[in-house]
Amino acid sequence: MSSLLQFQGKTGTKEVRLEFVKSYLPWEECRQFCKPQEGESVPCCICGGTHPQVYIAWRKPKGMFGHWVVFEYNKEEHVPDLSIPIEIDTLPHDAKPLPADENSHCWHS
Repeated sequence: MSSLLQFQGKTGTKEVRLEFVKSYLPWEECRQFCKPQEGESVPCCICGGTHPQVYIAWRKPKGMFGHWVVFEYNKEEHVPDLSIPIEIDTLPHDAKPLPADENSHCWHS
């Protein structure tokens, strides 16, 4: 897991940019296939392959759980690992897809 002190992403004045990836298969199966589901992949301008579409939503921290930061999305509190995109079945209502070039940099940073 990653705390805000280890977070490499973007922050606003009081908000943190959370990155989400829509999950269709259990994580273990996704790793075996190494391919995103049809319609959710974006061509990569860095490696020439495809990567899952990353969506972003800005959230204010709701509190702390030990040294981990608590965020609320989809009407629940979560303590996400901020070092990787958050896999989720239902995207938050305000999640916006990253443009293709930013999506590529997200997967190669």
